Formats: sequence, structure tokens, C-alpha cells
Amino acid sequence: MILISLDLQKAYDTVWRHRVIDLLKKWNIHGNMIRYLINFLYLRTFQIKIRDHTSNTFTLENGVSQGSPLSVFLFQTAINNLPDIITNPIKPIIFADDTHIYIRGNSISSMTKILQNCLNDLSKWCLSACFIFSPEKTKCIIFSNRRNITKPTFFLDATVLPYVENITILGLTFDSKLTWKPHILKTKKSAYKSLKVIKTLSHIEWGGQSSILLNLYRSLVRSKLDYGSICFGNSDLNITKILDPVHNTGIRYSIGAFKSSPITSLLAITGEPPLQFRRIKLSLKY
Repeated sequence: MILISLDLQKAYDTVWRHRVIDLLKKWNIHGNMIRYLINFLYLRTFQIKIRDHTSNTFTLENGVSQGSPLSVFLFQTAINNLPDIITNPIKPIIFADDTHIYIRGNSISSMTKILQNCLNDLSKWCLSACFIFSPEKTKCIIFSNRRNITKPTFFLDATVLPYVENITILGLTFDSKLTWKPHILKTKKSAYKSLKVIKTLSHIEWGGQSSILLNLYRSLVRSKLDYGSICFGNSDLNITKILDPVHNTGIRYSIGAFKSSPITSLLAITGEPPLQFRRIKLSLKY
């Protein structure tokens, strides 16, 4: 499988307002609603304030203001027809301004031709929609168990797209062999940073109660260990066990147990299942 991760350059700042208003009118949005949206988009100004100093007033000539719920809707309106450009057998994954296209098959040459044609169509769409896909941030990755696979060359406009061994999609790090080891190591590092908060609050003299610390562990640390577990839960057991020490340490901090305390006893006291069983439970709920 070949996946190409595309990035819209300055996505919200380059939304073409006239095109958005035309699209809304084609969707039969008229009256007070369209007037409100026009007033929302046009004649917007902004200033920069640093302490007591304020800059001059500037006019926002293009794009939509960031931070408003309406801006998300208007941006989604601007890219609403993007999936129509991507046709079978290519599949799109679109979330906000992140666009990923992928294709599966056995023939590298045929997949290369189809993907390159799709990239050409997306470049034409950018010209009509006044968007720009950043060639510097666009990356390619091949998911395959084959060794010494020949990597095809893809072009976005006149720029050759680079290949990477790992790619992050919505917080999940996918490696080319789908072992999930880079993602799990990254999760472990992030979870250990959150454990420092629980370790500090578990002081013997002025620390919090065990029930409070346990809830804090579940919200700050266990949530990170659970994220994406329905995807990497079936990976090699030796790799998923990398996260077990984080789980055990968090429980030990929460109830104030000794380092020599048996792990089974810690799990029994807190009612926490091992991570392996918890992943199975989450997969069944999915």
C-alpha cells in the first residue's frame, strides 16, 4: 500500500471568500443567514497586543478568522468537493486541513500511475479553489513486508515528494512495517511525563488521597495508553508490553505502594485490569 500525506499551506488564511459565498448560495442558503455569513467574512480587522502596546489595525483581506466555530464550517465548505476529485481505487482520509490518499495493490507501476494522475488532478483543484498543497510538508510512505522494494517517484507540480519510514495520522504513528513500535515508544515517553504529576501529588505528608490520584492517573496517563489501542492491540505482544511498566508505575504512585509490591496485588486492590485485557475490552466496545 502507498500512502501520500498532503498538507494545505496556510489553510484557513487562504480560503477564497467569494467562492465560499457562491457555494453557499448554490446550496440554497439565502436571506438573513447568507447576509450574516457575508458580514462575518468581510470587513474584518485585527490587532496585535503585547502587554500594554497595541499595533495598528489591519484588515483581513482573505481567509477566515481562526478560533470561531463558524470558521470551521466555512473552511469545510471550501474543501467540500475535494473528495470528489479522488476517485476509486484511491481512498481519501480527510480531517480538517489534513488530507491523506492511499491505494492498495500488488503492482507498483500501476499504483504509481494512478496516484500520480490523482496528484495532478489535486493540483488542478488547488488552482480552481485557490488553495496550495505544500510540497515541503507532503510525504510518501510504502506499507509492505517486502525487502528492498523499489520506491517510485511522485511529483507535486514540479517537486519530487520525499519518502519517510514513519508517518503520524491523528496522533497515531504508522511505520512502514506496521509493527507499531515507534508509536508505542512515543506513547511511553509522553505517558512518563504525565506520571511526574502523579508522583509529585503522591507525597507522604501532604499528598492527595488514593482515590483522587487514581482518577488522575486514569485521566492523564491511562487515556494516552488507551488511545489507538484498537489499532495496535493485535501487534506483537513483546512490543505492546513496553507500556506495561507505565501502567504499573502509575497505579503504584496512586496508592502509595512499595516498589517491591506484587503487580497482581496492585491490580487487585485498584480494580484495574492488565493493559492486554483492557485493549480486548475496548476492541469489543468499538
